[in-house]
Amino acid sequence: MSAQSTEGGPDPSQMRVRIGPLWLNPRVVLTNLGVDTNVFDVPASKSPQKGFTATVTPMNDLWLRLGPSWLSVNIREDVVWYQKFSSERSANSAYDVSWRAPIGRALIVLNPKYLSTRERPGYEIDARALRREYGGNAKVGYRNFHPLSPGLPDFTGLTASGDLSYTLLGATRFSVNFTRDVQYSYEINQPYYLQTGAGGSITQQIFGPFDVMARGGAQRLAYRDRAGVFVATENRTDHVITFGGGIGYHFGRDVRWGLNVDQYHRTSDLTARQYDALRYGTSMTYGF
Repeated sequence: MSAQSTEGGPDPSQMRVRIGPLWLNPRVVLTNLGVDTNVFDVPASKSPQKGFTATVTPMNDLWLRLGPSWLSVNIREDVVWYQKFSSERSANSAYDVSWRAPIGRALIVLNPKYLSTRERPGYEIDARALRREYGGNAKVGYRNFHPLSPGLPDFTGLTASGDLSYTLLGATRFSVNFTRDVQYSYEINQPYYLQTGAGGSITQQIFGPFDVMARGGAQRLAYRDRAGVFVATENRTDHVITFGGGIGYHFGRDVRWGLNVDQYHRTSDLTARQYDALRYGTSMTYGF
């Protein structure tokens, strides 16, 4: 979503269309056009397969004034295409609704979401199976997780997620994201893990319409064992490291072209869960 005013509404400088009380910010993003050197995230011993891929994302932000409050809707559709692997093609829909009402000095926010996608839900499940998600937006919480199946350990503790950003002198943007929560595994004897990690990026306008970006992240996947069964590595912990960067060129206010390269590396005590992948390609953002 775009930046918000002090009343919880949109940033007028980011809205491209206004029809009475309705504000719109439509745009189309070529998220990726390039090569994935390890489409199925398999170890080197299993001969990783390379594929040409493209993702096109039309999206729109809508803001409607309702008395002193604002109703906002973000609509996003990811069209994912692979040249060789038709099983990996998909169309993924996401809808994010937010109602913002200022009450005195407080801002009340209701934020239901809907997601229908075949993108991977996490680092553990490699298959792009269709799933739907409903939920809200919580930054810090406390999870008391008691599985119904006997023999599975409980998890009780802090969970968190967030995205923070700061722009320095209008030319340097710092972004940080973090997460800590339970994720499900496909492995019967290690059916879930606690994912803890963080990432960040720095984007610098170097001169004129050019900018450069560096990004990276690290995730820790701590598995929980089912009691009374054999596992190859008890309570194993995997690590996923990502790093990359890119360069961008702005064609006026509404169009940005980018060239991106990212490296993915997973370490694990299980050889079958290790992989390396290099993904590179181009992207373009167009607002109208």
